[in-house]
Amino acid sequence: MAPIPAAFDATILYPSNLSDRFQAFNKVHSVAKRISTGLFRIDIPGLDTEIMSAHTMRLYLDYNVELCTGASIPGVIPAYYVNFAQEMNCHDDSGFGWAYLDDTTKTIVWEDAWSIADPASFCVLDHEVHDRYLAEGEVAVTQTYYDNAERLLFLEQQREVKYYKQRVGKRKAATDHASAVGSKAALDAFAKKRKLMSDAADAVRASVTPTNAIAVPSGANNDGMDADP
Repeated sequence: MAPIPAAFDATILYPSNLSDRFQAFNKVHSVAKRISTGLFRIDIPGLDTEIMSAHTMRLYLDYNVELCTGASIPGVIPAYYVNFAQEMNCHDDSGFGWAYLDDTTKTIVWEDAWSIADPASFCVLDHEVHDRYLAEGEVAVTQTYYDNAERLLFLEQQREVKYYKQRVGKRKAATDHASAVGSKAALDAFAKKRKLMSDAADAVRASVTPTNAIAVPSGANNDGMDADP
């Protein structure tokens, strides 16, 4: 009976929850196996099984692409790249090649039958090199969902600002009206208006003769008799 692997070994030997893209990658490659978003398992015949981070694989692939397609030779090389490239070319059997410099001949080792191993073919694009863990209370959404939510929030804020300005305007108008009614100028004008109306009323009363009043001729006494000559 085979021994039960430790928890760490079980994760390496029996990866789970791999995406369809990672599973398809593993079917093509015999040396490099994807075991998680952030890790590869490297099974080189005759050597111990090792793990490699997706970031390191991406670094190797970027160097390989630059060596194959760049206008010049990169001045810096990732650590242990040459050994890795040689082992992959010998054992991976995927059809993807890894270029490297021969120290003796100072030439690039490459076979035309190979396809250039690049980040896309090895599933290490920017969004495929690490697990996107979320903190408590955070959720992951698509860019479209996020943009729509931002747009709706902006429109809601605009409406709130509009309604706030309307409410402030109404309160200000009511305050301005009350202030105008109670101002000194308004009270003075009101007093002047009342004075004019009072003077006009006095003038009318003064011009009216009572209907029961009898005019007394000049020189007559109170009993209606003519005064002595």
